[in-house]
This record gives sequence, C-alpha cells and structure tokens, in this order.
Amino acid sequence: MKIGIDPGHGGFDPGAVGKYGLKEKDVTLAISLELDRLLRQAGLEPVLTRQADEAPGLVTRSALINNMKCDLAISVHINSADRREADYISTFIQGGGGRAEQLAKKVQAELVQVTGWEDGGVRVKNLHMTRETRMPAILCECGFISNPGQEKQLRQPEMQKKLARAIADGILDYLGKEKGGNAVSDVKVIVKGKEIPGKLIDNRTWVPLREIIEALNNQVIWDEKDRAAVVK
Repeated sequence: MKIGIDPGHGGFDPGAVGKYGLKEKDVTLAISLELDRLLRQAGLEPVLTRQADEAPGLVTRSALINNMKCDLAISVHINSADRREADYISTFIQGGGGRAEQLAKKVQAELVQVTGWEDGGVRVKNLHMTRETRMPAILCECGFISNPGQEKQLRQPEMQKKLARAIADGILDYLGKEKGGNAVSDVKVIVKGKEIPGKLIDNRTWVPLREIIEALNNQVIWDEKDRAAVVK
C-alpha cells in the first residue's frame, strides 16, 4: 500500500517562522522523514513529495501523489496565528462523511494524545493537497510555530519523532494494523550450508541462538542460576 507524504513548504518558501527563528519547512521535513521510516518499518510504501530542502510547487506535489497511485495522502504542516497563545492541534480534510474523515479522526486522536495540546478537532477547509489528490487525503497542522512555547517543543527532535509516530499510528489504526509494532517477516539464514529459520524484525535479522551456535560447531549451555546462555 502506498502512502503519499507531503512535507509542507521547503526551499525558498520557509512557511511560517517562529519567534525564535524556527522555520516550518524544517520541522515538516523532519516529521515527514521520520514518518517515512516508520511506515516502511510497518511494511507500507511511502512516497515523499520532497526529501530535502527544496520547493516543488503544489501542482507538482499533488501530481506526484496521483501519478504514483497512492492509496492515502498525508500533508504535514505547522500552524501559525497572530494570536500567540493559540496552541491547539488539528487535522484538515476537504469534506466530511468519507474515508478521509475516518483517517483524520484516527490521526487527530493520536496527535492529541502524544502532545497533550488542545484538541482542535478535524476541520473542513478547501486546501490544494486535500482537494487535488484522488485518494483520501488529510492535512495535519502540528501545533503553532507562532506560539513560543510550542515553537521550543517543535524544535526538539524528540517532539518531531512523537508527532511522526502519532501520524503513523493513526494511519495504521485506520488500516486495521497493529500500532507501534515492528515490521516482521520470515528470512532464511545459511550457516555453513545449513539453513536456519530467522526473522527480520525492524531491519535486523534474528535467529535461534542454539541453532546458529551448533551450526558453527560451538556449544551453548543454559545457566539456570544466572539465567544466562553461555556459548563455549
């Protein structure tokens, strides 16, 4: 399944800029790159409209997602307002009553939970990335860069990862997949001609210790007292 990811702004277009100089384009890219990693880990196929500090036009972005025949589209933005105390988080859709609204509700719930920010709800607004895409599409406004307190939080890589995880978990929940889980698949490991069943978990290969040690002509002993596997 393909998931279109659109990191808002970029290049000559910084998007909104916070009191302390944080640029929206940098935060949206960081969130989107982490979201890309999480969705790949979950076995999905993300498609990014940009992967660096560049500025493809809106038509180029929506055309890419459409041409790649993505099943869902997620546009990532940071809000801004003249009223600096604005601090809610919200998710936008083109119109209610469809699959986009169902997706938006899942993602919005996760965003509110991980941030603790005021729930701005799912909102309907006429936006290019939700209007011109041919699949269920949402636009996440991940807090307010114009709010000095939220700007400081948005600058932190840990918060950027939390926002990406929330969006990913919302997508996985919508798709009926386990949230926050590792991608697991079966692999074959060949040791000195002997085939050992293994698992690929989060891009790491895992095999039964005893089987691989014995294939290497070593011995593994279980120490019950220390609850340790000792290789000799």
